[in-house]
Amino acid sequence: MIHVYGPTESTVFASYHFVDSIGDGDATIPIGKPISNTKIYVVDKNNNLQPFGAQGELCIAGDGLAKGYLNRPELTKEKFVPNPFEAYDNDKSSRGNKNKELSLMYRTGDLVRWRSDGSIEFIDRIDTQVKLRGFRVELGEIESKLLEYEGIREGIVVVREDKSGNKYLCAYFTSNEEVSLPSLREYLMAKLPIYMVPSCFVRLYEMPLNSNGKIDKKRLPEPETDKAAEREYVPLEGETEEKLARLWEEVLGVDRVGATDNFFELGGHSLKATVLSARIHREFNKSIPLSKILNVRTLRELADCIDGLEESVYSKINPIEENIGYPKGIYPASSSQKRMFVQHQFEGIGVSYNMPLAFLVEGTVNPYRIRSAFKELVMRHEPMRTSFGIYNGEIVQKIHSEVDFDVDFIECNDKSPDGVLRELVKPFNLEEAPLFRVTLIRLGNDKHILFMDMHHIISDGVSVAILVKEFGELYNGRKLSDLRIQYKDFSYWISKRLQDGALKKQEDFWFKTLEGDIPVLDMPLDFSRSDVRTFVGDTVEFNLGVETSALLNALAQKQGITLNSLLFSVYTALLHRYTGQEDIIIGSLSAGRNHPDLENMVGMFNNFLPIRTQINAAGTFED
Repeated sequence: MIHVYGPTESTVFASYHFVDSIGDGDATIPIGKPISNTKIYVVDKNNNLQPFGAQGELCIAGDGLAKGYLNRPELTKEKFVPNPFEAYDNDKSSRGNKNKELSLMYRTGDLVRWRSDGSIEFIDRIDTQVKLRGFRVELGEIESKLLEYEGIREGIVVVREDKSGNKYLCAYFTSNEEVSLPSLREYLMAKLPIYMVPSCFVRLYEMPLNSNGKIDKKRLPEPETDKAAEREYVPLEGETEEKLARLWEEVLGVDRVGATDNFFELGGHSLKATVLSARIHREFNKSIPLSKILNVRTLRELADCIDGLEESVYSKINPIEENIGYPKGIYPASSSQKRMFVQHQFEGIGVSYNMPLAFLVEGTVNPYRIRSAFKELVMRHEPMRTSFGIYNGEIVQKIHSEVDFDVDFIECNDKSPDGVLRELVKPFNLEEAPLFRVTLIRLGNDKHILFMDMHHIISDGVSVAILVKEFGELYNGRKLSDLRIQYKDFSYWISKRLQDGALKKQEDFWFKTLEGDIPVLDMPLDFSRSDVRTFVGDTVEFNLGVETSALLNALAQKQGITLNSLLFSVYTALLHRYTGQEDIIIGSLSAGRNHPDLENMVGMFNNFLPIRTQINAAGTFED
């Protein structure tokens, strides 16, 4: 038996595999090796060839490849790209001619990997892999578990957006009989990590199909905007539950919350939990640890935690007075900004602290509205008009009333979009504002890339989300409410609290945590470390799979900790195994937005917390 694979664009077949046997560890039958006169490449998102075992997109080249799509030039340009791995001469008689053209290569959109035997294993469609709240989510894995539930005939999972622009998972299914949604959700929570469990379920009598007999995602109905309609409502009891429910509704963007609802099932995640913690402090005058919100299961449990806390008076951040001992427009920099300013001085830092962001925009765009919206954002948020320098031996921020900012417009022409984007990421001079650039790149008719780049000293991940959201509002002609305070007000407020001793308890905690000799990680190295610091690094991505993820999730729930805490512990144990050290410090990134007045503020709030772990080599991992 021969298993063959190939899209229509490569004239039916592109690879083959003799099915003599199937290994115990094989999830699917390999799609094999290329047929004669066909070449196959596995590439990453930057068109780099992938090694054995690494996932990438399958690309096909060779004599069987079509020339493109009839009367669809834009789609042809997107899918049939110049082959960077092979040059050939169209005119066979002119061999030796240096003016060679690149042959075409077809991007299949299939996610595959090379096996050690030289064959290729199909994993999934790339468009079923999505990023949701920082997690890589395999929609196909969720669908497979959905279909295992008794009574469900068909199922598909898609990413939707709520009215606040937040993304969530929505599952559509058909069934022979009525399905209990709470039971279905509980079943999936036992099989999948919490972030892969859909927030919304929609039962259909039949799936909408396209002309090819496949599910037409564009015709799937919009789910009810109130996700609470999908849940069994348990009435609230007492003032604490009533107030807390209102905060959940505001943070999560839902219309009704019951006493037994789960924060994460309603679309909550760690960043929203941070926002909720700050609002609880403002509403109840009680400071609740973020870990409590992450670990409790229901609103009622969280309300009980709040009732058991001691009062901690909420301190409002107010606009600072101009006369604070600095020349006009100059203000003290925050601790995060000072740290970033010093790190920027290191030789070879380059673009390490740039925050580039690119969006593919399809359809008609109005360049003048794009320019107008970004100019308004620059005037709205002071960090977008801020530069940095030294005043009286102190690192300070200088806020400019106006800056020379504009949106650049360029044509991509024959250049690779990736190459154009790489050229746009350039170092910033921190002494010159703005530390923010925007470029609109035209790829073709009704197809553009909107590119933004900013320095980390004026922004963080939450700030980027704020800017993107507000840009959309301004572009669509909506008016934004005025900002009561700016980043400089926070910077001055936190510095005064440090001087006044309001943070003495936290200061004492960190002095005690870091007392004694500070351990330095001594990793075994293959080569000698250079005397000159470099900033060369890489990211290694891999997929643990549904089963492993479910086991980790179950262990985290058993121990009463978050999945992040569990993985942090695993990482610490791994470093212990490599180094043999029993005293290890690891930097853990903190959002730093633990005050409700900071929710919609653009600025740099991130901080690395030094988490110190004492390891008992004779103990178990659970210890």
